[in-house]
Amino acid sequence: MNNFELFGKLNWSEIKYTESGKVITRALVAEKKKGTDDWQSFPVTAFNTKNKNTAEEFASVQKGAYVKVAGKLDMNTWTDKTTNKEISRIELVVFDFEEMVFDENQNKFVPKTKEENCVENEKYSTVEKTVYDEEIPF
Repeated sequence: MNNFELFGKLNWSEIKYTESGKVITRALVAEKKKGTDDWQSFPVTAFNTKNKNTAEEFASVQKGAYVKVAGKLDMNTWTDKTTNKEISRIELVVFDFEEMVFDENQNKFVPKTKEENCVENEKYSTVEKTVYDEEIPF
């Protein structure tokens, strides 16, 4: 099968909007090399689809965050305008991703929950509290 999964730190990302309305996010995901303190970066590309805004959501992840990306390998071929030679490059196209956090209780990385993205402060809440003088009959 033509699938990949990559886990690492988000080094850099850039979002672009084309004139035709497509959204593209290019990023570098760095994976730590085993047995060393060195990191190896892999370029990945995410696109929006009809059903999911993957590119825009991926671009909102902060630099330095841990991510697990999944996608497919794609061969991109083009002709260099200066040398007129055909160039081919394998691209990692992201279909899905999860932001990950380290859970000290489990001693492993787990998907970041939506609650961890929320601000726990009443002054930022958009929900108004209603005070009832009497008990609500349910």
